[in-house]
Parts: sequence; C-alpha cells; structure tokens
Amino acid sequence: MADITLRGMTWAHARGFDPMVATSAAYARAHPGATITWEQRLLQAFADRPISEMAETYDLMVIDHPHVGEVARQGNLLALDGLRDAEMAALAAVSIGQSHPSYEFAGRQWSLAIDAATPVAALRPDPLAEAPKVWAEVLDLARRGQVGFALIPINALMTFFGISRNLGHAIAEAPDRLIAPDAAARTLDLMREVVALMDRRCLTLDPFGIHEWMGRQADGPA
Repeated sequence: MADITLRGMTWAHARGFDPMVATSAAYARAHPGATITWEQRLLQAFADRPISEMAETYDLMVIDHPHVGEVARQGNLLALDGLRDAEMAALAAVSIGQSHPSYEFAGRQWSLAIDAATPVAALRPDPLAEAPKVWAEVLDLARRGQVGFALIPINALMTFFGISRNLGHAIAEAPDRLIAPDAAARTLDLMREVVALMDRRCLTLDPFGIHEWMGRQADGPA
C-alpha cells in the first residue's frame, strides 16, 4: 500500500492541538506509511471560517458543536456512526455531561468530543472574596468597574443564550422560532444595562482575553 498523508485543521490552543499531534503520532506508529499533519487557526477563525471551505482542503477537522447542524445539512463531513458502534457506545458512556450527544444531529454522529467546554464565571480572590449570587449584586459590582464579559459577537450571542436559558426561556425549541420576542427583549434589556457599566474593551475580547486581563492587569475585572 502506498504511503498516505492526511491534513488536519484544529484551533491554535494546546487543548485543540496537542492531543491531535499525540494521537496522530500513535496512529502513525500503529499504521506504518500513514502520516497525519495538523495545522492551526486562531480561535476567532475557528468560530467564523465556514466548515464547507475547510472541508475542501482538509481531511480531518476539529470543529465546535454549534457547527454540527451546518455539517449535517451540507454534507461537509462523513458521519461516524455505523463504523465502530461498540467503541462509539463506550465513548458515549464515559463522556462528560452532554459532550458526546452535542455532536449528534438528525440521528447521526458527526464528530467526537475531545474535551468539555462551557461558559463559566470566574473571580479574582484578592479584590472579591465571594461571587455574586443574584443579578442585582452583579450590577453593583459592575458599577464599581469589577465586571467584564467577553463581548465579541459570538460570545455576546452565547451570553444572550445563557441568560435567556437561566431565565427559563425556550431557545430554538420550535422549528420556526429562535426565541419569543418578549423573552428576547427581556434578556437584551438585562445585557444592555450591565454592558453599559463595563469597560468598552470588553467589546473586543474573547474569554481568553477577559481572563488574561483579569489575571495580569490591576484595572481588570474582579
């Protein structure tokens, strides 16, 4: 059999790159003649670059679960179910929370979870010993310049969804409605109030940027 080289694309972070390099090296040792090389893209490009565009260039890809519907509708990737069902079931059984089924769409499994990611709230224990428990406390901290959200467009959208779900509003549970107009207005009013109290640089930061600012700058959020 002729040697084969596959190209992979992942995102430029140790979480997304290092496991791919390690597993590809192990695969190459087990399958002489097979080589997998991995390229990296920045986190924002990871969110913004169309899957269909990358599928024309790369054989393997690390994707995020919000892209799964797009992948399934457009046929950009091959579904993984039906290949090694016993191994797939084992992976599903040990996955954290909804990590494994988050890559399922229309009854097919389009990718495998390599980690678990979720929005979190973080604080610095030096200026803030205890996290706020209710929204009014968040606003009080924001008035003192101690609150920051990641508000580049994709993260602002995720914050909108997160607040909406915490308020009990349905998100995309009907095929013809993303969210009820009055529910969307309520969430946007809450976001507008707190964002108006934040440093404007939050509008340019992703979660990594917020955490770097918190950890390294004296004027960062608490």
